Amino acid sequence: RTYKGVPVVQSRPGKGGTNMNEASMITNREFCLVSNRSKLIRMIMQPWLALGHDPKLVTRLSTAVRKAIRANASLLPGERDLADAHFEHLAGFEYNMNSPFSEYFNAPILVNKIPEGIRLQIPEFNPRTTLIFPPAGVACELRVLLTAIDLAKQRYCHCEEKTILIPEGSTH
Repeated sequence: RTYKGVPVVQSRPGKGGTNMNEASMITNREFCLVSNRSKLIRMIMQPWLALGHDPKLVTRLSTAVRKAIRANASLLPGERDLADAHFEHLAGFEYNMNSPFSEYFNAPILVNKIPEGIRLQIPEFNPRTTLIFPPAGVACELRVLLTAIDLAKQRYCHCEEKTILIPEGSTH
């Protein structure tokens, strides 16, 4: 049949479909895993993404998640998951390229995996040189959200949120 002028080949599952070899099945499993993990991250971020994001976010996030998962060469394809990923591929990821966070906040944010969990550090900074305030703004808020994720069940829970109010004239 054709769809929008393009020939399309279709078959019912199990009826004359294409046979995949083992390597193709492993690649397909990993592709599905990346897709599911990226979707979970987008679901977690949905309250903030509703405020605005660029149209290519889904593709860029999936690419970053795929790179993070595939960077773990100690596990074979099909055995890797987000829990074993190399997260440096997600560091600095911009959710909205039309208004990048890095253009408004240029202090280093350090995230480290420690035995007790994760440590997030933002060294002391001068808001006058580190933050770009909106033209009519008198203050900024920096929000940090801690979320626990159960990858096996595709569930998450927002555990804690911290909001730091930074008045425009403050020095630290």
